[in-house]
Amino acid sequence: MGLKKYLKYFKKLSEKKLLIGLTGTIGSGKTTVLNIFKRFGVFTISSDEIVSEILTRKKICDKIIKRYQSVKKDHLEIDKVKLGAILFKNVRAKRFIENLIHPLVIEEIIKEIKKTKSGVVVVEVPLLFEKGLESFFNLVVCVFARKDIRRKRLLKKGMNLMEVFEREKHQFNDEFKIRFSDIVIDNSFLSPSDLEKKVYEIFQTFKKLS
Repeated sequence: MGLKKYLKYFKKLSEKKLLIGLTGTIGSGKTTVLNIFKRFGVFTISSDEIVSEILTRKKICDKIIKRYQSVKKDHLEIDKVKLGAILFKNVRAKRFIENLIHPLVIEEIIKEIKKTKSGVVVVEVPLLFEKGLESFFNLVVCVFARKDIRRKRLLKKGMNLMEVFEREKHQFNDEFKIRFSDIVIDNSFLSPSDLEKKVYEIFQTFKKLS
């Protein structure tokens, strides 16, 4: 069953709140969009931030280090760079880590949604379609950008092409995500101010729907 067992909780929550799943291929700008929503007063949740917090938990660190000694830092902490390198090269390791962490991420998202009184919640989920979570939300917003532009952005952030290619391999293509999303933001050539205007328009739509 995997993560599908949590669907009933999201369905119940979505009866009282407008739950938005925000996704997009790496380098598209979805985190920037999430932060803009937050500035407009929307209650936002970042799956990546939750993952980072979970990877500080001793019980989780111990389980990972027990299998993969090379990711250990001082004080039994996880070296996230080394962990990432393993995940994108070792299918078994990827499956083990995801099975360990993803249920905890979903549980934390549910807790965050429950504790807010906001009528609109935007949850950033990079692998939303890949993990079959689109039905968890009332609406799905996809941020995309042309492949060459995304890669330039990621290279500027310090990634090398091999790292970019490895991460792209594990994500569905833009065409798939665009096809199955309710709202699409083309962030290929938008200036920061134009992107903010676009997000504001969507924000106004959310307010009406909620």
